[in-house]
Amino acid sequence: MPDLALDLRYLRYAMLVAELGSFRRAADVLNLSQSTVSRRIQLLERRLGVPWFERSRSGTRLTYAGERFILDAAVGAGHLHQAASDLTLAQRGHLWPISRSRASGRLRGAERSPRPGEPSAPKGQFDPIWI
Repeated sequence: MPDLALDLRYLRYAMLVAELGSFRRAADVLNLSQSTVSRRIQLLERRLGVPWFERSRSGTRLTYAGERFILDAAVGAGHLHQAASDLTLAQRGHLWPISRSRASGRLRGAERSPRPGEPSAPKGQFDPIWI
């Protein structure tokens, strides 16, 4: 099994290269050298044991494996970003508390009265979140 301890910055570099189709353009956007971006992505490719990109003079294309990984990683990155945003909102008291059911292992919004100024949520409209 490959080492999955990936640096999220390097994953962002790969996603940007995939979007722009060029290591040079991605490096320009990131304000890094092209060689730095290329080396970091090669590190990820070596860690996972599969090339993500086909490199040529005319640009860069994702391999089939790279495309699958980037698509799945983008979903995961979106979830991670949402979790960080939710954490910030919860710290400010803007999210409903979450409770864990010991029997089922799933998370659900806890019923409570809204604080002053908070919108009330209709009963029964909490979607369970599975871990």
